[in-house]
Amino acid sequence: MCLGVTAGAYILTLFAMKYKERVLGLILVSPICKGPSWTEWIYNKVLLNLLYFYGMCGLLKECLLQRYFSKELRCSIQGAESDVILTCRRLLDERQSLNVMRFLQAVNA
Repeated sequence: MCLGVTAGAYILTLFAMKYKERVLGLILVSPICKGPSWTEWIYNKVLLNLLYFYGMCGLLKECLLQRYFSKELRCSIQGAESDVILTCRRLLDERQSLNVMRFLQAVNA
């Protein structure tokens, strides 16, 4: 059984189509059902180039956080980052840049 949300749902759908014998069922929440717009495609290409040449650098982490989280969540009134953003920063530090690159390539394709 697989559970996926947005881009994760898209990737699990691709996995289920390729490896039908491994998947018993899918629970998909708000899957991506269309290709990226031109601006998303270009933005992903820039992020892919950053990953390729610099790895998981600070600039790339900031771009990913800006893309997926609102300004209000990234900076509260007191100026401190929320626990969600701090956790995401920590998790991005633990990720290998090759895996993030594959994720962006899958979303772009």
